[in-house]
Amino acid sequence: MTQSASAAAGTLIINGNTFQNPTGCNVSDTPGDPDGLFSNGIDHLAFVYSDPFCEEFVGTAMPLSIVVVPHAWSVAYY
Repeated sequence: MTQSASAAAGTLIINGNTFQNPTGCNVSDTPGDPDGLFSNGIDHLAFVYSDPFCEEFVGTAMPLSIVVVPHAWSVAYY
């Protein structure tokens, strides 16, 4: 099952990669192994995945938060 993601206003940082006003599946250049550092500078809940295709869900990040998510590699906003 695929889901579409809408654009989010703000800054997303995952494993050192920065995305402005992210839309769709946003993929880090490197996986967070074993842990990924994730900064959700968006006012929406973020869904974090352990693969580069936003399919293997591993956690969420609340709006405007910084969290460590095991194996974080990609993120999407729905």
